[in-house]
Amino acid sequence: MQDQQNELLEQEDTIDQEEGLTLDDLLDEAEQEATQEAEPSKEEAAANRERAERLAARFNNGLWWGLSKTYPAAKVEDEKIEAGAAALVPLAEKYGDSMPAWVDDFMEKPEIKAGLYVGTAIMAARASHMAEITKAQEEAKEKAEQKQGGEVAEIS
Repeated sequence: MQDQQNELLEQEDTIDQEEGLTLDDLLDEAEQEATQEAEPSKEEAAANRERAERLAARFNNGLWWGLSKTYPAAKVEDEKIEAGAAALVPLAEKYGDSMPAWVDDFMEKPEIKAGLYVGTAIMAARASHMAEITKAQEEAKEKAEQKQGGEVAEIS
């Protein structure tokens, strides 16, 4: 039995040697094919990068829109917003045109949707409340300064 197996192996070696192929040659060829399939062309790579940049920009714009509603008085430099979009591009390249399935599944849970809504509403209400308090304090300070200024003018 062992002799038959050895004989078959020797026949396979002979066939491969006659064709000029070795196991290493076959492995190298398979590796090259896999690399060629895995590497997109320059045009595909550029198109993928452009898609990723658009997805990152869309996500970043949505993020800043939400933040502007939550923190209306916040001022952020355009350079920081653009840097945020640039930072999101590798993530967009990794996941393509859509977020991973687990994120979509997570975001579809009613508890998550409700929690995001309630959290955002609370933060927006707090930001609005704090803006009103600040405004009232500034108005009171201005009135006090005007009153003090008026008293000083009457004394002179």
